[in-house]
Amino acid sequence: MRAEEVPRIVHKEFIALNKVSLERSSLPHVVIPLYGRFKNESNVPRCHVMNVVCETKSGINITRWVRLAMEIEGESRNMFLFSDSDGKREKGGVYEDY
Repeated sequence: MRAEEVPRIVHKEFIALNKVSLERSSLPHVVIPLYGRFKNESNVPRCHVMNVVCETKSGINITRWVRLAMEIEGESRNMFLFSDSDGKREKGGVYEDY
């Protein structure tokens, strides 16, 4: 994903879907639900659900990051996983240094 897509991760579905996919699935994977307007689509907000392998062929494992995000953000009531203190979706530029 590119930086402008990361803030579109929907909080509630991210937590719920990953609890199932990481703990109860016979083939563990990460689920990334995105919401918003996307290029080359109509100007209507849409939800995309991406299933991603836990570990790539090159050895990158994102399970640790996903579990940490689930633990830290588990009690949040914000719509987006990455949001400011007022619950508004953060801009992609906020995360460019990470």
